[in-house]
Amino acid sequence: MIFMFMNAFETLTYLIEHAENGSVAALVTQDNTPIIITKDDEYSFSAYVCTNTGDVKRIKEEFDKTTFHKAVLDFLDEIGDFIGKEVTELSLSNIALFPNCIPKKEERKEHKREINIAEKINDFKKINSPYYAIPLLTDNGKLFAFIPEIDGTADLDFIIKSISKIEEKPKPVNLDLNSIYPILFTSKLDPKMGNPFTSAGNYTFFTAVYVYQDTEGSEKFMGQNMLKSSGKFFSTSPHGSMRTENLEFLSSSHKKGNIYVGFFVKGEKIIELQSLDLVDLHLENKIRVNDYIFSSFSLTARNGIIDFESYDKVMTNFINFALAKSNGREVLKDVIEIHSMGGIDLPFVKNSSGQNISVVDPISYWYYKVYEKTDELKDCNDCPLAEKVNERNFLISILRRKGWISAFLL
Repeated sequence: MIFMFMNAFETLTYLIEHAENGSVAALVTQDNTPIIITKDDEYSFSAYVCTNTGDVKRIKEEFDKTTFHKAVLDFLDEIGDFIGKEVTELSLSNIALFPNCIPKKEERKEHKREINIAEKINDFKKINSPYYAIPLLTDNGKLFAFIPEIDGTADLDFIIKSISKIEEKPKPVNLDLNSIYPILFTSKLDPKMGNPFTSAGNYTFFTAVYVYQDTEGSEKFMGQNMLKSSGKFFSTSPHGSMRTENLEFLSSSHKKGNIYVGFFVKGEKIIELQSLDLVDLHLENKIRVNDYIFSSFSLTARNGIIDFESYDKVMTNFINFALAKSNGREVLKDVIEIHSMGGIDLPFVKNSSGQNISVVDPISYWYYKVYEKTDELKDCNDCPLAEKVNERNFLISILRRKGWISAFLL
């Protein structure tokens, strides 16, 4: 039987709803990218997406009766991010046409790669003195802290209460907010894959922007009484697409309808350590809305380049989905005017040419801001942290191939 190309969402929805558990089917996109899909059971399906360059990506979706259509949309978005083009049409094909797209072979490769990447991340996160530590949370005598020299977190065996430089012993320091915040804003959470760089012990640290919605009751965390809150968060992709997600977390009191930047740790639950009113920051000229969005989106840079079209898309979506529907309306005009000036006056940016925004990585940014005390932005190629910069770039390239940050909380 020959199937003509049909709307991708409708085709996939029909296939998953009517296929028997354990059945396998082959599909092709409008550009003839093959997808081998398996209906694992009543509430999950998995697939292998195979490119003509030999790359294979495994995707698994789980759902219930109320989240089935969201799972299909998430699946199509993830494929689009992997192949670099929106999937608009799908057609059934013959599985025999794709002999190189073999699930068993790819499963063995991914398992081996996962072990190696875990070891390499552990090696990367070994810290050499001197370094700076930003305290986040104290738990059972250990300090969960952010370490800018690795753009990640670590569990430390000593306690500090303020940002400190660690040499022979901790020494409290005063640092410019413009040195600290852009680095912290690069700590993003992939809802499916977490963040291996900012995970240590029982917690994962991340920053995210949200519109505060409501509070229902309270709950204790480490002896403190915290509010059970809910907020509208924003999930984006490297191509700038955006979705809203309602998440629950424990926090202090906030104003309903205001837009905040939250500093969170994720363990069994999501805990907000601190929040900043994004509009107040912008009006006080401490951190502009544009600075926050670009710092967050800088994680999508490939070989030091951010695609301006994708950044423009995420900025436009954020204006429509977040600022226009919160107290952010107060700074809407200013944000649009700053954005219209292009990508020069933003954190991490070296230069902008056409559709390419050239950026430095967070470790390089930190080194020259804090160690060299200069505003010059350049890659840390021959500085003492050069090895960490190279390791971070290498690890991110591997994680990307595995699907990390194909979606993340902005």
